[in-house]
Amino acid sequence: SLMLMLFGEHQFLSIFMIIASVLMLIISAAPDLIPRIDETVFTTENRINIWKTAIDALGDYPVFGRGFFAYYFIQPGIPGAYPTTHCHNIILDCLLNFGVVNSIILLVYLFRYYSLIIKCHDISKSKRISSFLIALSIAVIVHSMVDLTFIWIQTGTLIILIMSGITAERKHLQYLQ
Repeated sequence: SLMLMLFGEHQFLSIFMIIASVLMLIISAAPDLIPRIDETVFTTENRINIWKTAIDALGDYPVFGRGFFAYYFIQPGIPGAYPTTHCHNIILDCLLNFGVVNSIILLVYLFRYYSLIIKCHDISKSKRISSFLIALSIAVIVHSMVDLTFIWIQTGTLIILIMSGITAERKHLQYLQ
């Protein structure tokens, strides 16, 4: 929906929102249509357990963190901690793995990267690439508040390849100037 909005496709956005609303009503009326929807309370409780465990562990090494997949290595030693590989939250995972210092360095890089995307978006006549990258980034960030699928090799590589699309936009803009 964000991509349609950025592309200025308001009619398609309206149609999409109407269809999504109807589907939500149908799912609310007949939850059996979606497998495992009845497990959402259980999985939400698991996420909260994971987040509490991660927050408790942040105090031990707040400056530089504990390293990649820190949650995976600390959870066996914490009674009642849910066994999984990561924190299921991008902010907690960055802080637990890399600490405050390295998370700030990552934020500086991301700020520069997204400044470039916004600059390309403002300058370009065709805003397709930058709009797609903005929409994809927001979708990944929103999803990363409850899971981190991009840390795995398949999805991580795909996102890196897509996000490098700003290079094509930048070269195109340099050619036009």
